[in-house]
Amino acid sequence: MITAGSLFLAASFLSGLASLSAQTTLRTPPTAHGLGFEDTYTITTIVKVLRPCDPAVMTDPYQDVRVLSDDGTCLTLSITYFPLNDNVRILRNRLYATKPGDLDRYLKPTITCNWDAGMRSELLKDLKQDGIDPSNLKPAELVSRVASWAFQTSQFASNTDAMPSDWFVSFDGKGPQVYAPTRKAFQDSKSNPQWTDHEVFEHQLLGRQMFAARSHGACTSSSIYLATILRALGVPTRILYFIPACDANDPNQIKMLAAAITRLSTRQTVVDGIQLATGFANHMFNEVWLGGRWERLNYSKLGQEIVDDNYLGLMTHIDTCADISETHLAETWGLRSDRWPNVSVKLSSINPYQLIAAADHWGIKATHKDSAPEVLTQATVIDVLWPGTAPFRELIADASGIPKTDLVLMIKEWIATRNYVQLREFIAHADGHFVLRSPGHPDVPLHYNGLNCSNMSKRGFAMCFDESAGPTLIPGVAYILVPRNQNANNLWKVADGLIIRK
Repeated sequence: MITAGSLFLAASFLSGLASLSAQTTLRTPPTAHGLGFEDTYTITTIVKVLRPCDPAVMTDPYQDVRVLSDDGTCLTLSITYFPLNDNVRILRNRLYATKPGDLDRYLKPTITCNWDAGMRSELLKDLKQDGIDPSNLKPAELVSRVASWAFQTSQFASNTDAMPSDWFVSFDGKGPQVYAPTRKAFQDSKSNPQWTDHEVFEHQLLGRQMFAARSHGACTSSSIYLATILRALGVPTRILYFIPACDANDPNQIKMLAAAITRLSTRQTVVDGIQLATGFANHMFNEVWLGGRWERLNYSKLGQEIVDDNYLGLMTHIDTCADISETHLAETWGLRSDRWPNVSVKLSSINPYQLIAAADHWGIKATHKDSAPEVLTQATVIDVLWPGTAPFRELIADASGIPKTDLVLMIKEWIATRNYVQLREFIAHADGHFVLRSPGHPDVPLHYNGLNCSNMSKRGFAMCFDESAGPTLIPGVAYILVPRNQNANNLWKVADGLIIRK
């Protein structure tokens, strides 16, 4: 039985046995695992990961890694995470983040991060025109401003309904080519079906050409794009690969991880993020050398933490490279995503990783500071969006699979420290039935259709009329919204004076 206070570890986590099939519930802390283990709060997992994955670079300020087994294709790892930005993080930064490695490797042009003197000259000219003078900025300010500028002045060129095309490209040491076994997947990934292979490379894979086209793709492409620009400005920049702490396609793994995390605020953020990481989930971003240490740069966010409800929940660093050609994505993860479920290494789903066990630990010297996360328990309807209007289209993109929506109820409440999973939690415990009421006319039943909507400033719940009930909305008639509110825990309210008129 899984309980919040239990510690779940594979037997081999302590004994070093090769077999990881047996799991045991322990009442004692896991074996000490990494600098600062007894001085802070930690989470430890056992995870099986398909290459590319390099344990030599995985121990860093945020996590400590041990190899339990290696079958040549998959690594089974024990990972201890240090999720708090505290004194232990400072110690771990001093030990791990201040090792520069070969900085020249992260400065010079590579196959994909292929900047040259001409691009550098053009970059400096464009920055100057937009009021950015690198010579007058401190390194951290330079990186932040240039990263923001790079994405503000570039268009997203990728097919959001398909795997990124750069995952299906292999390298022969000279340049990119489509990996033959994944040709169809590459073709399906094009945002413009008419583009040639080389045109796709120019818009999503090759940094100098992306800069010239002011174009970039998803996270892999964005990491290449940004590394190319920053290296051209003399900032050592590398690319990091991340996976979540569990496979979100398997509800049992989410439950295992959630049950193991007893720090309430950490657990909520991790679970919120994990719930968004379904499908083929991973992330890549950059790391820059600033002031004598490596700093993580996620798009334009400098100092990215590993606990983030918008990025995998609990990010696990599995590789670092100067160029994605070093890691053979097409031959490993790309091929897996294309051929699933016809793959030799099954694991738990299409994802190239699987959580086997999880535990957390409050160190002997740790400060037990924690707070229960905020939960959305009330939703006040303040507006209504109708299909066919611009605000409706901004909130709900046209796509197959979207349920029939007759209107959207916009709400006021929003917990800024959490992501849109809070909408899902609210509606799971709220009554989704309403009526539209007008004197002299029949009540018009309305119910939630399963779709939550949110963007940077607006959020709401999609509704549809109950056509089987008979009455329909009469155009021009003023209605008020009346929630049924049979569930007492999560309640709807309606803003004073709200009138609904089709």
